[in-house]
Amino acid sequence: MKEAWKPSWSAHAGSQIWPTALMRRPKAAVIQNAIDSPAYGQARTSNELRKAGVFVSPSGVRSIWLRHNLADFKKRLKALEVRVAKEGC
Repeated sequence: MKEAWKPSWSAHAGSQIWPTALMRRPKAAVIQNAIDSPAYGQARTSNELRKAGVFVSPSGVRSIWLRHNLADFKKRLKALEVRVAKEGC
């Protein structure tokens, strides 16, 4: 008999986390990378994050950028300018 479907839990540091909660780390990493390196495109951002252990596709990068108004170079550069003005060098 086939087992009933259950939500997939991920064991992380001894606790159970829903899969959607695991998506917060890639989202934060994509936003941080967009501001740190505004000239990188979708593919380069995806590859750089992959090297750091964060797996997100280029289309996933684009989707996150669109949701956070960072879709083009000018907007990412403006976000960097705002951060530098707020925090300093």
